[in-house]
Amino acid sequence: MPLLTTTEISCFGRFRCHDDSGCIDTRLTCDKIAHCKDQSDERGCALYIFKSKAWRPGHQTFPFNVSLYVYVLLSVLLNVFVAYW
Repeated sequence: MPLLTTTEISCFGRFRCHDDSGCIDTRLTCDKIAHCKDQSDERGCALYIFKSKAWRPGHQTFPFNVSLYVYVLLSVLLNVFVAYW
């Protein structure tokens, strides 16, 4: 019986390395440590912050400058809404 490659095996909810070198737990993506041989688990992490799992304990946090920007933007929008109400 031939051995199956990672392309033939499902990762079952885990992150599949882009070079098919294996699968890793999704919690190991974007942690600033390359777990895949091709480092695909660390690519595109600037966009990762907008995924809900970015805020789980012990993982990367929402940057302060973005939080401040969102706070100011919401404050301005609320003030405009109240002024026209």
